Amino acid sequence: MEDVYSKVASDPRVGKDLLFIVTRSLNRNVIVYRLRPDSDDVECFWIMYEKEGAPIEDLNMIERNTCYGFTYRAPTLQIAAMKDHLLTIQGHNAMVALSGKRCRIYQVDVAMKGSIMPKVHHIDAHGVDESGDRRHQRINA
Repeated sequence: MEDVYSKVASDPRVGKDLLFIVTRSLNRNVIVYRLRPDSDDVECFWIMYEKEGAPIEDLNMIERNTCYGFTYRAPTLQIAAMKDHLLTIQGHNAMVALSGKRCRIYQVDVAMKGSIMPKVHHIDAHGVDESGDRRHQRINA
């Protein structure tokens, strides 16, 4: 399987301010959460890998108000899809507890079910703990 995080992290349009990404089981498009360049604020946007040239696009209103939207009050970041898992922004890292360990989260995979109006089946959060070990936690919808 392609290492999606590395692909996004090496994209010069994303830059060094990448916090983490969200992938979905529906397609190859990726949502990027990063620190806004020259600011302490957080932003998110799509990289549309399913389209020619993989353009960057903003989230639409429905996406911002449901699964992928967020609220940020430094240093706390709350993602709509992970309401019970508050993230703490420390420098260029998004920190969260995964499987009982404090981790730098780098990727969230959203498994969808249904075709016309897909719903979230579960979320797999991936991170690295303070000792460098990879951690994973499944969050059922």
